[in-house]
Amino acid sequence: MYDPSSLTPGQIILVRSSGILADAIKFATVNPYSHAVMVGNGYILESLWKIVKSPLDKYATTGDAYLVDASQEQRLGAVKWMENHLGQIYGIEAILEDGARDIAHIPIWPKLNPRSVTCSGAVSIAYQMQGVILTYACLPSPADLSYSPLLVGKRPWEKKGAAI
Repeated sequence: MYDPSSLTPGQIILVRSSGILADAIKFATVNPYSHAVMVGNGYILESLWKIVKSPLDKYATTGDAYLVDASQEQRLGAVKWMENHLGQIYGIEAILEDGARDIAHIPIWPKLNPRSVTCSGAVSIAYQMQGVILTYACLPSPADLSYSPLLVGKRPWEKKGAAI
């Protein structure tokens, strides 16, 4: 859970949601997270069926906010990349590629200039374009982002009081 008033642009929110698709993602990745979004300037940017703006409090009860260990310039650049891609389609192709990788374990090679991106793919590419590599996964899932050493904050599977 997070406090919407404490969010800053460039933070990443990893969401624990439920439903058929969310449960399939959590099952395939063996991870509590099924969605990834980025904090913009007074809103969140997320890839649903296309990249859209949503209210800051949309995932306040189901999301965990993480600061990215990057410069302020890089974080703002990532936000700008997401804003420049508002309306970009989240295609069935991206969903099938994620399924091939996570469920069937079929190796998929990364694409240059993807035409459709998943939620975590959009977040990852936005930072990659700023020189920040959150994960080396070809088609990153929310799970891949959750293990990034560049995300600052406690993960749900860490014990209370554990050092980060």
